[in-house]
Amino acid sequence: MKMLYIFPPQWYPMNPFLSVATLTGQLRRNGYDARILDLNVEFFNDIFTKEYLQQATDKAKSFINGYEPIGLTREEIFSADYKTATNEARYILINEFFEKHADRIQKVLDGIENAVRVMRDETDFYDPEKLFAAKDILEEAAKIASLPTLPCELTIDNYYPNPLFPLDYKYVKSQCFDKNDNLFIEYFEKKLETLDLSQYDYIGISIPDISQLIAGLTLGRLLKEKTSAHISIGGGYISKIAEEFRKYPEMFEIFFDTAELLDGEKNCLQMAEYISGKRKISDVNSLVYSDGNGVIFTELSEKLQMDSIVPPDFTGIDFSRYFSPSVVMPLQISKGCYWGKCTFCDFYTGQQCFDIKSVETVINEIEEMINKYSVTSFLFVDEAVPPVYYKRLAEKILEKNLKINFYSFVRLEKGFTKEVLQLLHKAGATLFMWGYESASKRVMEMINKGVDLDDRLSVMKASADSGIWNHVTFLLGYPTETIEEMKMTEDIIENRSDIVDSLSPSSFAMKRCAAIANGKPEEFGITDYRLRGEFHVSYEIKTVGVQMQELKNHKLKFQNDYIYAKRHNLWNITFSDSDHLLLYIIRHGKDFVKNYRLKYERWM
Repeated sequence: MKMLYIFPPQWYPMNPFLSVATLTGQLRRNGYDARILDLNVEFFNDIFTKEYLQQATDKAKSFINGYEPIGLTREEIFSADYKTATNEARYILINEFFEKHADRIQKVLDGIENAVRVMRDETDFYDPEKLFAAKDILEEAAKIASLPTLPCELTIDNYYPNPLFPLDYKYVKSQCFDKNDNLFIEYFEKKLETLDLSQYDYIGISIPDISQLIAGLTLGRLLKEKTSAHISIGGGYISKIAEEFRKYPEMFEIFFDTAELLDGEKNCLQMAEYISGKRKISDVNSLVYSDGNGVIFTELSEKLQMDSIVPPDFTGIDFSRYFSPSVVMPLQISKGCYWGKCTFCDFYTGQQCFDIKSVETVINEIEEMINKYSVTSFLFVDEAVPPVYYKRLAEKILEKNLKINFYSFVRLEKGFTKEVLQLLHKAGATLFMWGYESASKRVMEMINKGVDLDDRLSVMKASADSGIWNHVTFLLGYPTETIEEMKMTEDIIENRSDIVDSLSPSSFAMKRCAAIANGKPEEFGITDYRLRGEFHVSYEIKTVGVQMQELKNHKLKFQNDYIYAKRHNLWNITFSDSDHLLLYIIRHGKDFVKNYRLKYERWM
């Protein structure tokens, strides 16, 4: 029996993702033949070519030359039927792109191969002028690739399904069948012809994020048509929206055979037993399937013990395909969050508990990664690791003389003292991502962050003084937040460059699995709310006081002004490019990265 795990587009293609390697690690250690296909990185390698982008440009020109617009206004488009609205929007958006970006298209076509080369070159990657010119080419290339299927849009760090309509099943299904709305269909059809899939009895598709929904379901549909393998989907995103499957049993006929929920480290072994005929499907935990009469949810699996799982296995992945000169290896110390009470957060959805590996287990895993893959840079994929644990881990890293660098999310706990942070930096902590959220105590009490609000800036100062790069996340536009309260937070961003090295300002979104949605939203000033679609993860909301759109507009203006003012900086604002930031700090040092100013004029 052979099993294949596929990681589909769209995800940032800079380094390998953890989920599929974690599952194959468990299976291989238990004697199963399990393999990995990172179709996401293959996708970006295949579309970032002059030939593909020229074809996309030609398709877009062919559409606007052959389409007779009705002349709907932007407002009228939103009340039109799906096909009319989509075609009108496509016509407008393609024309706007050609008008605004005509001078760039040929530059992208002529420069795309070199841009891809720069991303992997050990010398040119570390030249900021060459790197950021290459990044602009790649970002523009993703826009060109999107042209024929606008308003569905691909970027290098996201994919947006048709924004004119809610993410309801009927519109999701439509996009998964229509090549005019889905750039993945034609790509997958050609790609699958080059692969020998007949050898597999089971194919799992990992969908941890909403950005992979359309591609993941499209891939599942084509695999069910072209193979006899059992097709299963899973991932954090699937756990969040799985209840919707009860309403649409036909999804199990069209897109997949089963859906796997929550932590997969144990369940993947049960699935292997089912596929090999050793277990009934009803005895596979945390599974969703259709028995022909309805949709069945099996009993949830037992609490996962982190020390019981084996390290991820990346065997079979070609690291040279990623858009980085060296690998930043993901490694998971814990699951869930030991606090787990922030009202806006849904990160821990799909994980049954908070549990953490022993320090000895983590050290062994790091050593295995170093010896097996020759890596020294790590992303610790954790929502939160307690300061006392990090102290013990740092001591063990130093004791074992492991020469590594790492970064991770961390909470602004006062346990991160100057002494602990200095120890961590000495052990290889290079970049920490702190959740500051808001300068307003009133807003922070609503968020329920569970940290000492008066100590936050002191912790960040101690981190900066220890030599650690502070990447700080801010949440702007919490329900009932005033413009004045937002400006308090913006003041920290603008005037505390001594402790804020880079940042990610986020707009509030009420997530369907967050505490604020599952409690009493009215207690947060929310007067009305509705999902953005059956398969969306967040709500549209109305609040008392300043309305959300006004808060979002203020946040967007601040962000755009800030980005423009800092456009010559390296990574002043970054959302998903932290692997590259880590590599730069390792190579050039914190001061160089923070103080360097680009001579190259960024494409804004």
